[in-house]
Amino acid sequence: MLVDRQAQGTDNYSFVVSDHEQGAYDAVQLLARNGYKKIGFIGGALRVSSGYERYQGYVRAIGKRM
Repeated sequence: MLVDRQAQGTDNYSFVVSDHEQGAYDAVQLLARNGYKKIGFIGGALRVSSGYERYQGYVRAIGKRM
């Protein structure tokens, strides 16, 4: 069983994951609503599904701010 990450080649395994993309998006939006302007990204390796999904949420949120 995997927790909070899906690995390639694990079709026969069960896994439980969070919505990493939406979580990162919501976090950036919250910071922006509270007046923060320089919001960086620290979210893990992009080759790992959770890190990549967090990055996608960050990019989506930053794109809306511009």
